[in-house]
Amino acid sequence: MRYDNPVIDDIERKLKVAEGSPDYFLARGNCIKRDLLRREILQSYLIEHPSFANFGEGKTKRSRSQLSEARVILRTGIKRLYDSWHYLVQNVPSVVEDLTSANVIDLGNIINGTSGEAFRNVRVSMNLPNYTPPNPLKVPEMMEDLLTEVKAEDLHPIERAFYLHLGVASTQPFCDGNKRVARMLQNKSLDEQWLPPATIHFSERRKYIDLLEGAMNGYREKDFKKQGPFFQYMAKKLAESFEYVIRSTKRKKR
Repeated sequence: MRYDNPVIDDIERKLKVAEGSPDYFLARGNCIKRDLLRREILQSYLIEHPSFANFGEGKTKRSRSQLSEARVILRTGIKRLYDSWHYLVQNVPSVVEDLTSANVIDLGNIINGTSGEAFRNVRVSMNLPNYTPPNPLKVPEMMEDLLTEVKAEDLHPIERAFYLHLGVASTQPFCDGNKRVARMLQNKSLDEQWLPPATIHFSERRKYIDLLEGAMNGYREKDFKKQGPFFQYMAKKLAESFEYVIRSTKRKKR
């Protein structure tokens, strides 16, 4: 492991115990389909579009047509995230062994509702004061380097998922949808370890982005210490989802 992360150690110990019970796998599958995946996809969309969380509330009155249009946009964005998850399940059996740049491009097209787009060829801004995404000419090589690096033996499987999240977000391979792509790949990697998605509630958007910004600078500088707080935070989000599954398993036994 590259990071001193007792939360990951605790998850690993509990997972070894849970794997001895067939109830865990059934509860996990049910939770992901019924609750966790649905919640993760909704929150993932709202993190990038926080205005939809309270649309129609507050002092500004929206017309019926505006509300209707907002609902269509929200449903479309959420459907694209579901479609992207199903694409990964069907086409990428193992993130470590099978994920390619072509898969990442497909994922970006699904999430953004585009067709035939490749990695960005223009400069982009994340509107962050302390981080500038890399030159677009470097993106293809950086993505290949990332996909090679996530195979590194010194990465714990949970760390690998978070590192993939961080690497994609840092590279910003597309003009839009990068963090959604990053979280989707992270959660597919966690799913392969029989773990639930690490869900970030949109109310924590500012904290998440601040931690991500610091970690992206650490990624660029290859400074694991700067990446640490982001990994600690994501481990806590995973632990919360994991505990939800464990509680569901215990309720099933009653």
